[in-house]
Amino acid sequence: MKISTKGLYAVRFMVFLAGHGGTEPVPLKEIAEATSISRKYLEQIASSLAAAQLVRSARGASGGYRLARSAMNITMLDVLTVTEGSLAPVDYLDELSGEASPGESCYEIFVWKGLHDLVKGYLGGISLQDVVDRSSQLAIELHHLVIKSGWLVCAGLQEGNVMTVANGSAGKISHLPVIGIVPSQNTTEKMVSFPERYADAIIKAGGAPLLLPLSGNSHIYETLFPLIDGFVLTGGNDIDPARYGAIRDSGKIDEHTPEREELEYLILSYAYRFDLPLMGICRGMQMINVCLGGTLFRDLGDQFSGVARKGINDDKDDLPQLAHWQPKPYSEPTHPVTILPNSKLGKLLGVQNIMVNSMHHQGVCDLSTRVDAVAYAPDGLVEAIEVRDKSFMIGVQWHPEFFTGRHRMECVFDALIEAAAQGHAHCGERGSVAITRSEPAGIQAQWPEITFADCI
Repeated sequence: MKISTKGLYAVRFMVFLAGHGGTEPVPLKEIAEATSISRKYLEQIASSLAAAQLVRSARGASGGYRLARSAMNITMLDVLTVTEGSLAPVDYLDELSGEASPGESCYEIFVWKGLHDLVKGYLGGISLQDVVDRSSQLAIELHHLVIKSGWLVCAGLQEGNVMTVANGSAGKISHLPVIGIVPSQNTTEKMVSFPERYADAIIKAGGAPLLLPLSGNSHIYETLFPLIDGFVLTGGNDIDPARYGAIRDSGKIDEHTPEREELEYLILSYAYRFDLPLMGICRGMQMINVCLGGTLFRDLGDQFSGVARKGINDDKDDLPQLAHWQPKPYSEPTHPVTILPNSKLGKLLGVQNIMVNSMHHQGVCDLSTRVDAVAYAPDGLVEAIEVRDKSFMIGVQWHPEFFTGRHRMECVFDALIEAAAQGHAHCGERGSVAITRSEPAGIQAQWPEITFADCI
């Protein structure tokens, strides 16, 4: 036995009416919008339920549908019997008597009759009110969990399923800006993960981290992205050199992760299109530069020997030899960086020189034409960038998540959350966004062309 789509929608329709008290008519248009069911389809379902005297209709300006009797007195069996007809597991089992149809000789009838009785007993024991009460309890528990931890996870999202939070808004927490985080990817083990320090830093700053799924299905992000107020691109594996026109045959390049790269490019394109705040950390900073047309040093030890920067290290003959990969503990800074005072980052930190940690073997080479370098290491390597024409799109080569609670570096997360909160306050409720991808023909590893419809 498999419940049809009509049956599933009928249950959703009835539960919605029960959740509204079931006494006042609810317009069909409102039901269609709330349940994501087409109005035309709902009209058919409502007509069948009305004929079975499970709902009543009212015409006029204040018309709509309501339950014909209390939610406690309508069961799942009542609803599904209307849409499915017989719930018998085999065709020759009579729905009413539970016996085999005349002329059928069936020695195993007790098996199918027993199963039939179990199904009817189970569905007949669940009222609409039971479903409403259980849904309310789950919403309360989830709400409390979110408030307590500030943590949302969508890593296990399946196609078409979206996590929702109570208070009537689909997935949106009104007082906590939601920050989307991209996980690290292990292609060999087919696993995703990420250090909890990113989430902890976002929570401490007053945001709710959302771990995004890796999927090639754009429809998932059409639903998720409008729920998000800002993004963090985290550290991790090297970016595929082919993404910035380099060769892949370097032995010091990590295994690249195409699914993650595609998602990060989609995120950056979305954040750029709608001017949402975004922070890139370590690999995340490099990703900003690459996505916007810049390049990387594939391995600093092989390709980078220092660059003289005016006002930073004027004499190239006397550049320090920095190790950009430090041993643990990563919470201890190992080298200084010089920050341009008129940059967003410089104004945010309030200092021109600051000590940072360092855990990378790659770095920014050619800057994107849309990016400004705003911080440098003593050897001239770019340590922070800002996207020129965006309100808050900043990348740092170090890992500020290790410094929260005891270092002025935590203020970059505070600024991200503040920018996300301001954006949410002025954007209204975004319902969905349409994503269109056009893959480049015959060009390996090039970014697709992505367009977005305006937020609805």
